Amino acid sequence: MSEYCDMHIHSNYSVDGELPIPRILEKIREAGLSAAIITDHNEIEGSIIARDLLQDSGLDTVTGLEISARGPDNLNIHVLIYGYRNVKNLRDAMKFIRTQYEILTKLRIQKLKSEGFNIDWSDVLREQDTVPSLGPTLATAVIKRNRHDDRLSPYIIGARSDNPGYNFYTDYIKSPGPYSVEFREYHVNDSLDLAAELKVPAVFAHPGFSMRRLPDEEKESFVAGLKERGLTGIEVYSSHHTKENTEFFMGLAKKYDLLVTGGSDFHGRKKPEIRIGGLKVPRDCFDGVIEKIGKMH
Repeated sequence: MSEYCDMHIHSNYSVDGELPIPRILEKIREAGLSAAIITDHNEIEGSIIARDLLQDSGLDTVTGLEISARGPDNLNIHVLIYGYRNVKNLRDAMKFIRTQYEILTKLRIQKLKSEGFNIDWSDVLREQDTVPSLGPTLATAVIKRNRHDDRLSPYIIGARSDNPGYNFYTDYIKSPGPYSVEFREYHVNDSLDLAAELKVPAVFAHPGFSMRRLPDEEKESFVAGLKERGLTGIEVYSSHHTKENTEFFMGLAKKYDLLVTGGSDFHGRKKPEIRIGGLKVPRDCFDGVIEKIGKMH
C-alpha cells in the first residue's frame, strides 16, 4: 500500500475545476496514491460518482466537499467535510449557497458597470455554464470583454498577467477592494453547524493561505475560536503552504487536538502548477479521518 494520499481534489463538477472524474482517477493511479478524496466547491455530485469509481478501482476514499464561507474580518474561509451520508440535507444547503453566489455575482456586475466596465451575466455564463459562484470567473469575463481598458493592462500584459482573473478579483472585486459590494455570505459558523448536523468532520482548508495576512498570534486565536465552535481538523499539508506554515499549523493541530489532513487542492488549468499527488501527504491523515468518521457515527 502506498504511504501517501490526496484529500483535496477538484473535478469538473467544481465551478473552477477542469477534469472529469475518469481522468482524475487516471492521475491518482499515475501518482501511486492509495487513497484520494474529491472535494468540489459547494457541489457533491462529483464526489458521489468518484466514491464508487475509486472503490471499484481498489483505492480508498470517502465522499468529500469544500464549502466556501466568510469568516470574521471578512476572511474567505473554506471548510472541507468528509464522509457525509445525508445527501438530501446537504444538497439543499449547497443549493442555498449557490443561489447566494448567483445573487452576489449579479450585484458585482452592477457595481462593475457603474465603474464603466462592459459586463453582463451572459458574459459570465460563457466562462462557466454552471452557476458561476466564484469571483475569479467574473473577473476573467471582465478582462476578456474590456481588453482595451487601461485599468486592466497589468492583468493582460503586465505584472499581474500570470493569473489574470484571480489577480483582478483579489485586487479589485474581493472585499475590501474598490469594486467590492456589501453582501452577507454563508458564514464559517454555518458550515460548522452543518457538519455537526451531518455528524462528519469539519476541516479548515489551506489555513496558511486564508490567513496569510494575519500575524501568528491572530492565526492561533482564530483557529482556537473555530475549535470552540466545532472545528474538527486542520489541513496542515497544502500546496499553498510554506515549510514554515506546515510546521506552524502542525503545532496548532497538536495543541488544540485537531485532525491533521492534507491535499493538493488540484483544479487543473486554474492552478496549473498543482498536481494530484504532487504533495507528499502521509496516508495516516486519511486513516485518521476515517477513524474520526466512525466515532462520530
